[in-house]
Amino acid sequence: MGDDKAAVVAAPQVIPALARLGVILFAFMHVMSYQYYYYSLQCNMVANVFRVMERMGRPAFTTQYFSDLLLEDSFHYVLYSWIAIGQLPSFMFLVPPTIFAFFGLLKFIQDLHAVPSTKKYISENIVKISANLRNKYAEKSYQFAARAEVGLTFVIFATILASPNVSKLMSLLMYCQFSIMRCISRRNARPRQAWINLRIWCETMVAHPRCPGIVRTGYYQFTEGIVDRAFRSMTAEQVVQ
Repeated sequence: MGDDKAAVVAAPQVIPALARLGVILFAFMHVMSYQYYYYSLQCNMVANVFRVMERMGRPAFTTQYFSDLLLEDSFHYVLYSWIAIGQLPSFMFLVPPTIFAFFGLLKFIQDLHAVPSTKKYISENIVKISANLRNKYAEKSYQFAARAEVGLTFVIFATILASPNVSKLMSLLMYCQFSIMRCISRRNARPRQAWINLRIWCETMVAHPRCPGIVRTGYYQFTEGIVDRAFRSMTAEQVVQ
């Protein structure tokens, strides 16, 4: 009875795990054909849709539900996948989803090993390797993914400068909204910290004596008009480590 209950609990994790495996495989197959770029992002969208349902339950058309949804990491990456699908195929857009998919898959292996009915199918060595990889590299990899999210803002901006059009401008605006949502995540403080670190670096650069005055003035006008407003909307209570 207990084994059956444990198996039922683990069953909803199978489809997201397969989707995460697809994210990883298609990301590396992207070098062979650009079509795999879209397959990887579609798999990422599927994995995160299931993750949202797992964490938040059945959708409800209430203000509270949508407020909670905007703070949910998995929903952020559903939006991310949608934005990235509209961009020119680039492996840079696949880096954060691949990192999250890889460590999510390692966690699934450990969870599967904890279920008595499936434990015998999972090698102890594989479980130990999975645990070691997560313990040693997960935090640094998540921090790298957060920095990659920040960097992609400027990649999208550069594509607009190279070939301006309305759709690319809309993509940038949506990605900026995605970045703000990431900074108020209820589970992940790393994106916010990545933006704070970037701001500290920028202010160090503009404060340098050799920095042109027009650059310094433009920077402070930009941060006071746009960035500060965004940062004020991110309260410390909304960011949970």
